[in-house]
Amino acid sequence: MILVVTGFMYGFERLIKKMDEIAAKIEEIVIIQIGLTEYLPKNAKYFKFASDEQYNKHFKNARIIVSHAGVGTILTARKFKKPLIIVPRQKKYKEHIDDHQMEIARELESYKNIKVVYNVDKLEDNLNISYKELDNYKCSNKLTESLKEYLIKLK
Repeated sequence: MILVVTGFMYGFERLIKKMDEIAAKIEEIVIIQIGLTEYLPKNAKYFKFASDEQYNKHFKNARIIVSHAGVGTILTARKFKKPLIIVPRQKKYKEHIDDHQMEIARELESYKNIKVVYNVDKLEDNLNISYKELDNYKCSNKLTESLKEYLIKLK
């Protein structure tokens, strides 16, 4: 199962539409947390919001997580030792008020268990990569510490 997480504060139509399109072409179940996005997927299962318990269940059952560059989602994927594809929200698409998610994504590009996709047209290619390089989840505490430092700088 592929879990797609978009966050709570803004819609993320670009990611949701692309994952819905991909869901029509693959046999794997796709579940999308659509949040405030108005577009309703036609080919994937979806929900707007969920309890922590429901989220944990989805994360636990997912083969891979596709997500915005939200720190909470990144840390949750790490907690459940799941490979992660990050699609950062971009200001130019009016998906956020600034490009802080682009900054987070650039910082995470070098991690073995994380793929960053800036152009959603390249998303499907990344879903088909060999997970041998990803399933050995060797993300050090450096990632967690880096994210914490980033959050402190935002205060």
